[in-house]
Amino acid sequence: MIKIRKIGIEDKEKIIAISSKIWEGEDYIDSVFDDWISDDKREFVCIADGESIYGFASMKILPDDTVWFEGLRVDPDARGKGYGSKLTEYLIERVKGRGGIIRLSTYFKNYESLHIVSKYGFQKIKGYNFLEKETSPVGINFSEKRIDLSGVDFIPIDWVFYANNTKNLSHIGGKLFCLGDENGNIHVSLSEKKGKDTTMNIFKANFTDPKNLKRYFAMAETFAFQMKQKYICTMLPFDEKFVNIATEYGFSLWEEVNENTVLLEKQF
Repeated sequence: MIKIRKIGIEDKEKIIAISSKIWEGEDYIDSVFDDWISDDKREFVCIADGESIYGFASMKILPDDTVWFEGLRVDPDARGKGYGSKLTEYLIERVKGRGGIIRLSTYFKNYESLHIVSKYGFQKIKGYNFLEKETSPVGINFSEKRIDLSGVDFIPIDWVFYANNTKNLSHIGGKLFCLGDENGNIHVSLSEKKGKDTTMNIFKANFTDPKNLKRYFAMAETFAFQMKQKYICTMLPFDEKFVNIATEYGFSLWEEVNENTVLLEKQF
């Protein structure tokens, strides 16, 4: 009988097996599984029939009481049977009683997830341009500057977007840094993940001359390498000049589109 239930440590092998079939084996679930099942602010569930698991999803409560929905996965061999919709509906029903807002982010080509969440009333509120580079020991000098979050609506930690407010900043403030010099600066956030997929995000850049931007990228990459972040990424609204300079520096753009990452929400 098909049912949705809480995931336990005994399910790890089956969950990772499903995850390994997704995003060409580059899915991140194996690096967060242990943290997710031990997080008392999180619900991590699967849809199963006896010993067989067909999909899973998770949501957690952020410090400002927003609910963050993530990790919706369905075994590619079990798609087309409505399992993703059942998981989404289950988690939405769990949130309804407490009210508030659910948010999620996803890649623009995650068509199945986008179709499911739009069916349940999620609407796009922001679009971002995600570029990625594996860190290396650049070794350029930099100074830490005062953090200035003016003009920033959401702060990405990995792919979780925290609204810029006092409650969230009390939780993530220690992961935010500003690097720069007298001519400009770049704001970054460190990963909350452990293991192989740690990612530092660039989420704000201030500069008077675009020619200086590569130097700020080098500062950010030096810092990321020092902090043992495997990747350095940008998570910013699209700016053609910024993207061109970033790709010249060595960042990879997964797709030639203006917005490849979307932030969605549903309000109750």
